Parts: sequence; structure tokens; C-alpha cells
Amino acid sequence: MPTCSNCKQGWGWRLSIKKSFSIYGMSCPHCQVQYLSRNAKRKTSFLAFLPLLVPLLSLLTNLGFLAIIMIFLSVSLLFMSLYPFLMELSSEDQLRF
Repeated sequence: MPTCSNCKQGWGWRLSIKKSFSIYGMSCPHCQVQYLSRNAKRKTSFLAFLPLLVPLLSLLTNLGFLAIIMIFLSVSLLFMSLYPFLMELSSEDQLRF
């Protein structure tokens, strides 16, 4: 789970998911704005593309449409549930990957 790099307070799973939908920075409930670290951006951007690769399964296999949709939803749910564990926070915005 992520911890604030300024006040060292840990964030819970629900708070991490809620804050991950913010457009620019994530405000720590105890102190100031936090950003994803460069390392966390790399890990999460790689994993974010995994659900998008699922439709390629339909080209490579003989799975039906419903099976592809179920796999896509399962992989997406897995990504969303693991996302807070991959988050690392930084006090400054590190723009580059």
C-alpha cells in the first residue's frame, strides 16, 4: 500500500483507488499533494495495457465473444485490485517515464 512521502501515513486500499482517479496529483488526507513516482508510473502503465491485449486472444484462439468479455473483465478487475499495491508516492511530480 502507498505511504505518503511527506508525513509517512499509510493509505488504505479504498483511499488509494479513490485518489487514483484524480487528474493531477493525489491530495494526502493528512498533509499535501502527492504524485506517483517514476517507478510506479512504469509498472502501472505496463499493467494497464494487459486488459487491452485480451481482444487479441479472439484472433489467436477460437474463444467466443462472451468468453473474451469475461476474460477482459477479469483482467481489468485484477489490475484494479492490484493497483494500490503498485503505487509509490512522491512529493514532486516526476513527469518522465
